[in-house]
Amino acid sequence: MTTRIARWIVGGIVGAIGIVLVAASPALASASSTMATFTRAASSYTSPTHGSMAIEGFEVGDQVEAVCFVNAAYTEGTDVWLRIANSHGGGWVSRSVLDVAPVTPC
Repeated sequence: MTTRIARWIVGGIVGAIGIVLVAASPALASASSTMATFTRAASSYTSPTHGSMAIEGFEVGDQVEAVCFVNAAYTEGTDVWLRIANSHGGGWVSRSVLDVAPVTPC
């Protein structure tokens, strides 16, 4: 076998592996966000603490997109704060006021 043919074969194998990885990547990736429902009235904040500026108020039953979480200021029985996305740019909400499936760390 010539060097040129060997290079084509290796290039074809590498290309095929690349196509398989690209096609499989959405299935391998974990969900980056999930819907969360407020279990009581609350506000979102500019940082993961009640001491920061409130951005927006929410009522029981309002839904937002929970993007990720951090461990931060301990409040209302938890130190988990969720980064949320909504029409006003998101913010941070204490895990204690949301009904949400687990999300990935930020």
